[in-house]
Amino acid sequence: MALQRLRTFFSGKPKPPFHILSDLHLEVDQQYASFEFPVCAHYLILAGDVGRLADYDAYLYFLQKQVERFGTTFLVLGNHEFYKESFESGIEKARRLEKEPCLNGQLILLHQTRYDIPDSNVTILGCTLWSRVPGRSSDDIRQKIQDFHQIKDWSIDDHNAAHDADSEWLIRELEAIQEENQRAGKDQKRSVLVVTHHAPLTQLTPSPRNENSPLSPAFATDILSDIPKLDGVKAWVFGHTHYSTEFKYRGHSRYLPSKLFTNFDVCASDDTSVAIVEKNPNNIPGAAKVHFLENVTADSREYRGIHPILALESHQENLAKLVGKALSHLPEAENKNGNTVSDISRQIVLADGSSPRRKPDFISATRGPGMRSNLSTGLDTGKALSVAWQIPFVGVHHMQAHLLTPRLVSSLNRGQTGSATTTTTETTPEFPFLSILVSGGHSILVKSKSITEHEVMASSTDIAIGESLDKAARDILPSSLLQNAKTTMYGKALEQFAFPNGGSDYADYRPPMTRGEEVIKRESPWGWSITTPFANTRHLQFSFSSIASAAGKLVSLKEKTGQVMFNDERIALAREVMRVCFEHLASRTIIALEALKPKTGNSNEEVKTLVVSGGVAANKFLMTVLRSILDVRGFEHVKILAPPPYLCTDNAAMIGWAGIEMFEAGWCSDLSVRALRKWTLDPRADDGGVLGPSGWRKC
Repeated sequence: MALQRLRTFFSGKPKPPFHILSDLHLEVDQQYASFEFPVCAHYLILAGDVGRLADYDAYLYFLQKQVERFGTTFLVLGNHEFYKESFESGIEKARRLEKEPCLNGQLILLHQTRYDIPDSNVTILGCTLWSRVPGRSSDDIRQKIQDFHQIKDWSIDDHNAAHDADSEWLIRELEAIQEENQRAGKDQKRSVLVVTHHAPLTQLTPSPRNENSPLSPAFATDILSDIPKLDGVKAWVFGHTHYSTEFKYRGHSRYLPSKLFTNFDVCASDDTSVAIVEKNPNNIPGAAKVHFLENVTADSREYRGIHPILALESHQENLAKLVGKALSHLPEAENKNGNTVSDISRQIVLADGSSPRRKPDFISATRGPGMRSNLSTGLDTGKALSVAWQIPFVGVHHMQAHLLTPRLVSSLNRGQTGSATTTTTETTPEFPFLSILVSGGHSILVKSKSITEHEVMASSTDIAIGESLDKAARDILPSSLLQNAKTTMYGKALEQFAFPNGGSDYADYRPPMTRGEEVIKRESPWGWSITTPFANTRHLQFSFSSIASAAGKLVSLKEKTGQVMFNDERIALAREVMRVCFEHLASRTIIALEALKPKTGNSNEEVKTLVVSGGVAANKFLMTVLRSILDVRGFEHVKILAPPPYLCTDNAAMIGWAGIEMFEAGWCSDLSVRALRKWTLDPRADDGGVLGPSGWRKC
């Protein structure tokens, strides 16, 4: 609908249709390759804050996809495009993008640019239109707006100079077009579409709750009042405010593009899950393919959390059915790729009469840690299939599977691209690497030296971060949301409630620059604050119970005193709970990384990768906090790897992959193994870590 309204602003034929996007913030969780949207027009306009030019290759990949789909694509630079760059280097990279051979000359950089649409009377004028910051607001804006921390050597004077250059150019171009139109015949007059990133008016453009904000001059400028005539301007498109609206100014129409965000659905932690995972499919070394992955979740909404008996009954009812469904997804014994299994003992004949299937090389199932009755359902099923098919069995450590999941992702990516574009067969991340494993039952920081050597550097002294978020969510979320929830994933519901617009709601998050800044209490407009755990110690430990308790007490106090907690306060509380949780997690990670800095100067000992896995790793704000704090605390070289959300939470694919890694390392499980309620990763622990429990044997 928005697209058609923009099209009607133009007279003459043909009327070029435009698809307009802004403020995608693809730098959040590096969504350049995964972000998708339908093609609705011939021309695509990207009105700024698409991502960061510092992510040059990923940014180019995104643009290449769009010019292949749309053809001509227009790009205005937003402020975030310059993050981690200087203004000059950002412009240089943008101009280099425009000349990239893979874009076939179809990217039009709108940096003080006029572009006349071929075979039409439409002219596009585009620039960033940086805002003008008045002296009275400069100190506040310099401190609170990320542009002055993230753009190298960027000052208020630079910001205002850029505004002057853009506004002078734009006014000059509009005056020139007005002169052209005065000389032109009726059918030859140009219709102007102006595209800027910053807003051209301080009123009407922001969300009503931000209309009188002292930070408004960082987002908008009143250039419209400086333009004597707007006769030729049919529409003005802008972004930056993260608010969609349409209004008229002096009788002329303006159109504001809405934002698009990608949402992900993830599985609950009380799933029954079955997967078929193959290594080296189609003879591609180091690649992997998931032929089947399906989950069934126990419905325990009535109990507002996992109910062990319901979960057990769900496993018993659904596991065999999922296994039966998976069989038809096993690779055929004879196929077009030449992977033929002629030995009948290596084939499985299905009852439906379809082609014989390749028998798996081994079976894996979760052995622990967890509720033994529930684990035993999967463990016994796996052992039974091992006996029936006469193949080895591997009992997998659940947390080991989580920390190895990014290695599965790298192999899946290799399987999608094929060996021709792969320069190495090594699975990444390579050891050593650091992992944060965060879920409803675990919060641990682990250094991994090999498949089986893991050092637990920090763990929670009370409850897991996922449990803390779930508890806080049950107190903070409006009762209507809780009653209508379709799952018991309250932590995910809390994220969606706190950040309804996704990453754009925290795109300007500012990380604490020092440990001292990290522990400062932040008082809310309602007078409350949440204390940072372990504020006075650098011990490598986590604590999350106090955060959930503080949130619960705040809500309870409001109810007891007859006060109404409106949604804006609930949203603020939800955001603060997550911020304190995630900054506490990041704080201990920084301490660990500082302790792990190699003292010998041997770069092979240096930790270069941080894996974030487990159900809470699906939280996008967590990833932003971690990346931001690493960057400002001297660890910008440490790469963060997190699985896609469907692999973050408990799933059979990660168990299958961990089984593959153990099987390739020469380890299998004896059929006498039992489920383990407790099972550490660290060989220094009493149970001996991954290889500590009895039942392991060499394959």
